[in-house]
Amino acid sequence: MSKIKLITLLGEQFNINGDQGNLLVLQKRLAWLGFESEILSVSSSAELFGATGHFVLLGHGSLAANKSAASSWPSMAEDFITATKTLPGLAVGSGASKVATSAGLHLKQLAEPVSEFATEHLNEFELLGYKFADAQPAVTHQVNNAIVTWMHGPLLAKNPELADAMIRRILTAAGITAPESLSNENTRKIDEILAGVWQLEKPQN
Repeated sequence: MSKIKLITLLGEQFNINGDQGNLLVLQKRLAWLGFESEILSVSSSAELFGATGHFVLLGHGSLAANKSAASSWPSMAEDFITATKTLPGLAVGSGASKVATSAGLHLKQLAEPVSEFATEHLNEFELLGYKFADAQPAVTHQVNNAIVTWMHGPLLAKNPELADAMIRRILTAAGITAPESLSNENTRKIDEILAGVWQLEKPQN
């Protein structure tokens, strides 16, 4: 069986708040299920579409990283949107802003950025994360098969139900039938730890 390919766009540059950690979460959870995977960082349209990947990530980058990407890969957000017509994906922070804008969402710049632990709802999921956004509306939503969010860092680490949903989509993209249950001894241990994290970080209304 070929390795599952987890693709990241300009991974080193777009990782300010540890967004690339989402790939490690997916890789570990796939390994617990017996599936091998590899993480590939690409830096052009040709590399992205030539990699025949099964998941695509676009993280958060600095002003310098975004300026560099605009000159070296001006179609990056559009390519992400094209790729996620068939593949699952995740866009975070400035990556989310790029994708949202390219998808036709008009973002309004904020005088002061939002910076807080927050919960949001996406379909049947309640998500917990650290939200940082300098524009609005910065609400987690879906574009094609990708989740677009301003919840930074390894969002999938704190939200195992969402991670499992991603795993199922990744396996489908790879032509693999997902196990009926993704629960195992490792995930049960993680769930116990995360219950404490949610209790500490979830905002109290």
